Amino acid sequence: MKLILLLIAGYVFYGLFDIKALGILIVMSFVTFAGGKIAFSYKKRDMDNAVKYSSAAFIAFEIAVLCFFKYSKLIPLPVGMSFYMLMAIGFIADCAAGRFDKMPTLIETLVYVSFFPTVISGPILKAKDFIPQLSKKYRFTKERLYSFMTMFAVGAFFKLVMADRLSVAVDKVYATPLVFSGMTLLI
Repeated sequence: MKLILLLIAGYVFYGLFDIKALGILIVMSFVTFAGGKIAFSYKKRDMDNAVKYSSAAFIAFEIAVLCFFKYSKLIPLPVGMSFYMLMAIGFIADCAAGRFDKMPTLIETLVYVSFFPTVISGPILKAKDFIPQLSKKYRFTKERLYSFMTMFAVGAFFKLVMADRLSVAVDKVYATPLVFSGMTLLI
């Protein structure tokens, strides 16, 4: 149930920005799972050349898709695409390197690729570190709920009240940097 909620939250996050971007994320997540599964199965059978070539092919495909959206003028780069594509490439590399005891499930892979809380601030999560945490059991307590609500409220305050207000001034400077003095730009 936890994984389903995380997946829905991730898809809602990306879907709110652009429904087409959500479609790309979903398709690329399935491609990532397929690439990881193939590389993982070859690795378990000690087929090193097959691991190398299959993972290279999937990684090259993911890079090609990213480059298409980044450099073509047809469609703007979807929000977070560079970020989740790098995570997807890392997933395939972890599977090819044999960094998992067992192949992550489809739902674990989908959650990993669509995990949105780190998109804005980073870091890029390593699949080998993140995915095992998905199966850990956590107890729900009032203290954890209050801690979460407090952290969320403080983060929302900083984002909505402070960062959004500062962005108005910062955007003006970025739009016309030559108009401002060196000291203004430094601040």
